[in-house]
Amino acid sequence: MLQKTDISFNAQYQQTALGPMIILKSPYGISSPEAISYQNKPIISCNYYNNSDGYSYKVIYIMLDSDLQNYTFYIESDGYLPTFFINPAGKLYTSIEVYHPDKYGLITMFPCFERDNITYPKPKKMLPSDYIGIFHNFAMFKYVDIFQPNSWINWLRLNLKTVS
Repeated sequence: MLQKTDISFNAQYQQTALGPMIILKSPYGISSPEAISYQNKPIISCNYYNNSDGYSYKVIYIMLDSDLQNYTFYIESDGYLPTFFINPAGKLYTSIEVYHPDKYGLITMFPCFERDNITYPKPKKMLPSDYIGIFHNFAMFKYVDIFQPNSWINWLRLNLKTVS
């Protein structure tokens, strides 16, 4: 289970012509590379910078209530660069790069929040991909190399099997 944490943010909620907007500020910075809507609640992954060097950060998940004014923070301790996706059964999963001192690009996937009593899958060398949706019993991802405009689009079809 992900640990809840207490992070100090200066949060502003504004209603705009385009809809509600939330502005999060932290003392040393925050970046938000990933977000998804799950059970009518936005979930945002953030790199929460915790000192002024601009490199030290914690990966946190922010789950907002449906009113967008109450937050719950979780700290990700199993990796970095998370990508959220919904499996065909409707559960929220995350794909993250795992920490390894000698290898780069090892990715593993598991439930985002319900991690109790699971066997962590062995990390595999994969391309980081964008989740695009569910097709039949598969979670679908695509990868486009933006630095090679004539390169192929890589598709990944992921079949998540339950082991009992």
